[in-house]
Amino acid sequence: MRRWNMLVLTLCLLGLCLVWSDQSDAETCQGQTTKLTVTGSETITVSTVAIGFTAANITNAALAIFYVRTAPIAYTVAGDTPSATVGFPGPVGTMQGVCDLAQIKAFKAIRTTGADSSLYVVYYKSP
Repeated sequence: MRRWNMLVLTLCLLGLCLVWSDQSDAETCQGQTTKLTVTGSETITVSTVAIGFTAANITNAALAIFYVRTAPIAYTVAGDTPSATVGFPGPVGTMQGVCDLAQIKAFKAIRTTGADSSLYVVYYKSP
């Protein structure tokens, strides 16, 4: 539980829009007043061409949380194209969140080293 609390604190300090009001509640985004429910998950391979979340998985999504499994990435949520010098860093072993359907649709990621990365993504929506 202590590790989970540190992760939440880190995400909040980084300015990401995740807010947990109670450890027993499902994940919520800032301003979200209802508990979110899981709608699906997927694994995405991130390589040399920027890639977004799978369109069929993000319909009505309010939150996407992704875990960087195998190699570091850079990602953007404003429609610009990430690169080794543009976007937020996504180090291996980190879990990061993207709130708001517009940002989820605009999400793009690219690898920042010589190896492809793997992202495990879970999508949430309002009930």
